[in-house]
Amino acid sequence: MNRIAIFFIILFVGILCVPASTQLFYSLNKDVAFQPLDMITDIFKTPFKRESDLRQASDSLNKTWQSVLNKKEFDALSLEPVLDAFRFLKTSYTNTNSYTTMDSSSIKDQDLLKIESLLSELEDNPSVSDSLTPLIKQASLSYGSFSIKRLAEYYWHYGFLTSRYWRPYEKRLEDENKVTQKSRVLIQRSFWTLFNEPGEKAFLGEDDWLFYRDDVAYLTMPSPLDKNRSKHLDNPVKEIVAFQKDLQKKGIELLVVIIPGKPSIYPELLTSSWDSSSGVPFTHSQDVLNALNEKGIKTVDLYKPFLEAKKEDQDSNYLYLYTDTHWTPRGAKLAASVVAEKVRSMEMDLPVNYYKEDTTLVERVGDVAVMTSLPVFPSQWVKAYPVKDSSGVLYKDNYRQSSILILGDSFSRIYQTDAPRSAGFISHLAKELNTPLSSIVSDGGASTLVRETLARRSGVLKGKKLVIWEFVERDLRFGAEGWKRISL
Repeated sequence: MNRIAIFFIILFVGILCVPASTQLFYSLNKDVAFQPLDMITDIFKTPFKRESDLRQASDSLNKTWQSVLNKKEFDALSLEPVLDAFRFLKTSYTNTNSYTTMDSSSIKDQDLLKIESLLSELEDNPSVSDSLTPLIKQASLSYGSFSIKRLAEYYWHYGFLTSRYWRPYEKRLEDENKVTQKSRVLIQRSFWTLFNEPGEKAFLGEDDWLFYRDDVAYLTMPSPLDKNRSKHLDNPVKEIVAFQKDLQKKGIELLVVIIPGKPSIYPELLTSSWDSSSGVPFTHSQDVLNALNEKGIKTVDLYKPFLEAKKEDQDSNYLYLYTDTHWTPRGAKLAASVVAEKVRSMEMDLPVNYYKEDTTLVERVGDVAVMTSLPVFPSQWVKAYPVKDSSGVLYKDNYRQSSILILGDSFSRIYQTDAPRSAGFISHLAKELNTPLSSIVSDGGASTLVRETLARRSGVLKGKKLVIWEFVERDLRFGAEGWKRISL
């Protein structure tokens, strides 16, 4: 091998070592964790610490439960130590290591799920304590001693040799490495300067509108119901039907609300070549709505009202934000009025509570603009409409009095729990219906994560007559955790 070849090999190896050595220097200088050490910890220490935590948590759960049984007090204050012990047990079971965590559908121990369900009912139905006692004793026996089988399952399903471990490990390595962070910003700004390219997560449309890439990909890729899709991909209609059946067993109706993505309503602002004069939305979601209706699922079609309302856009008062995936307060109010009309047609007897709205201005920094890491897109001021009760107090969810539960994503969160608060879709739906509501919201997780949360907190369904399930259309293909079967 000649000297030139040796030189380039040494140079190449040196370049490969730059990110890791730089990160090591940064970690030592700033006294923060050096990520490759996590792997060593997760191989030799974490599985044994997990066994120790499981033993402590199961013993604590058994002792606190026996204490509650002896006192025969099942109020919220008395149950808090039991709930804390159970949370510790479940967290120890599901948080397998630094990079892999089980979701509810991956939990093989059905006793844990039964304990969780019964604990959620206990305060309102003390008789379930008879069923809880043997389950907690069994959990104490199962987790109270070291298990070779459990240790083997850890390495086989969640250890450092599995894809479950390596995918989040690589993502975090990429996200946290200082060389990667600095170079990514430089590259993005170079591409913006040279090609007007805003980055891998955004499309630049007309008049400097930004569109989220997944919103556009949803429209350009085959329909979620396409027969040529891989049979291994989740079928959203199938899972929605299964969820409806679970609710029907509890005497609860389901209403599905698919939120149009910004490019479905404003395709002409994505590309000037699009002719939107037909008034027909370019989206696969109409097929999904039709499929759900054929299965007997009640739905709300927001596409037609949004396209009709778009004709009244004026003074830059659009239905969606310029550099964000989400709607404006005007869009949220419109959606609430359309959904409320559908709920009223169902002729449900709902508790009454009157609300009124106020007016304020709020500044929004677009989430897609943030994704670009480019300091060139200005924030946007929009008029919002906070909702207050008859006493002038901002709207709040009421789980005990409400007959309607909303499952939603960030379209239910925006303006609701962030600035200006109580001015989002949920508050305006409550105002339109003159009734209190309750909600479970997960950004990007309305396909599966909200159902997992509901399964863990099934007690919130007590007294409910209707579940309104809201999610943005791109989640039909790109929802976090897909469309898993979650049983209530």
